[in-house]
Amino acid sequence: MPRAILQPGSGCGGYPLSIEHASAIDAKFGAGSATPTAFRDNERITVPVEKIYGVLAFLQTHRGFDMLCDLAGIDYLGYPDATD
Repeated sequence: MPRAILQPGSGCGGYPLSIEHASAIDAKFGAGSATPTAFRDNERITVPVEKIYGVLAFLQTHRGFDMLCDLAGIDYLGYPDATD
């Protein structure tokens, strides 16, 4: 399933994408709507593409986010065992 990745960091206003934000997204949009991951100091939340507009609006109006710095779309269909 296509997903969008939200990845603000210190260069984008310094909003940490903590488990708290992922939990708030899940509470608003349903379980599994936000998958948080981290590698070293790089935090991100993966969101199903069909929910991205609602999630971005929610982060702006209810979580204090005021700037979108990076939005990545990744095509995994060329990977072994990919489905969709």
